[in-house]
Amino acid sequence: MNIQQVLDAPRKKAFIPIALIFLAAYLAGCSVPPADEGKRFISSDGKFSMTLPFTWETKLDFMGTAIASLSPSEGPNDNFKENVNVAVKLLPGRVSLEQKYQDALMGLSRGVEDFMELENGTTRLSGVEARWLIYSFPVENLHFQVLMYLFVKGNESFVITSTAIQEKFPQYRDTFFKIANSFRFEKPKNTVTAPK
Repeated sequence: MNIQQVLDAPRKKAFIPIALIFLAAYLAGCSVPPADEGKRFISSDGKFSMTLPFTWETKLDFMGTAIASLSPSEGPNDNFKENVNVAVKLLPGRVSLEQKYQDALMGLSRGVEDFMELENGTTRLSGVEARWLIYSFPVENLHFQVLMYLFVKGNESFVITSTAIQEKFPQYRDTFFKIANSFRFEKPKNTVTAPK
C-alpha cells in the first residue's frame, strides 16, 4: 500500500506506506547533497519533473509511486535509506486542496498508529497552491519523520513524501524542502530519465 492509499482511507483503518519503509530499511543508507547538485528527472508520463541528488538511486513507476528516490548507504550500521517519493492519483471529480488535505489528515490520524502532526504550512509549487505537513510515527523500534506536500491540479492529486529516521530528519530537512520545491509541471530541456 502506498501513501496515496493511506491518504484516501479517512473512514477506515489504513496502513502506512510500509513497503517503502521496509524496502528502504533493507537497502539502508544516507548522504545529503543539496537538491541543486542533482539531476532533473521527468516522470514516465512526461507530466512533471524534479531535481534529485546525483548520489541517490531514482526509479520511475516504483511500488505505486511515479518517482522514488533512495539515498545511498552510509555504511553497514545504517539501517534506513532516506527517501523522496511522488504519488499521483486521478480524482473522481472536483476536489479542493483543503478538502484533500483534511481527508489526508484524517486518513493519517486514523490509519497511522501514534501519528503526530509537528508542523504544517501553505506554499506554491510550479504555480499551484500546495499544503505541506511534517509528521512523525513509530514502526517497531524505529521512529520516522515525514515531510509531505499535497496539491491538486485539474483532476489529479499529487503527494510528495520525504522520509527519514526521526533523529536524522534535521540533517535532511533543507534537502527535502529543496527537492519538493524543485517540482515542475513543465518538461525541462536536457532532462535525464531514470531507468524503469
